[in-house]
Amino acid sequence: MAAILEAKDLCRQFGTGKNVVRAVKNVSIAIPAGQLTVLRGPSGSGKTTLLNMLSTLDLPTSGAILYDGKTDLTALSLRQRDAFRRRESAIIFQAVALMGEMTAYENVEFGLRIAGVRGGRERRKRAEESLTLVGLGKRMSHIPSELSGGEQQRIAIARAIAHRPKVIFADEPTAELDSGTALQVMKVFKDLIRGENLSVVMTTHDPNMMEIADTVYTLRDGEIVEE
Repeated sequence: MAAILEAKDLCRQFGTGKNVVRAVKNVSIAIPAGQLTVLRGPSGSGKTTLLNMLSTLDLPTSGAILYDGKTDLTALSLRQRDAFRRRESAIIFQAVALMGEMTAYENVEFGLRIAGVRGGRERRKRAEESLTLVGLGKRMSHIPSELSGGEQQRIAIARAIAHRPKVIFADEPTAELDSGTALQVMKVFKDLIRGENLSVVMTTHDPNMMEIADTVYTLRDGEIVEE
């Protein structure tokens, strides 16, 4: 299986001198294309720091991240990293961060405007397609407060996939959901991976997610460990 992302000897430290904290230490992993990869570990293990570097929200202190076998993301300028996040990838946070006064459709369409997708007709087409893909085709006109937590998370997923990224990064996307709703959200991810050929990288400490994942990396004290 080809890798969509390859991390090579990634290190991330914060502070200087005696106050240095080494959050990630010499991590080398491959993220297979078209699969669900889980970064697991307890709080403080470095999994979110690693996800932030893979998604270009943060830069490593040292090391490299190859995207699609050819582009070193760590060598990109700030503008180029912004373009990568707008066009090639998407990020889903634990807090869905939806616009409360906007409908499900408007939240997704607004995300497309930010991503630079031109043409009202094209934005409408993509927003409607994305909401239908996550099972909210009949809920487009509802505002977030009229929807369940799982449905709100699915709006966030629809917003993330609407600009047709190749890879999605998700930081604890099911942490605030009950186990049944969390599994429904994960089914959406798996269906998108199969149907849309997406690659998904997510952090979690939920043991139920391990059985669903295609690849699991466990972090402890900033390092990859064998389980």
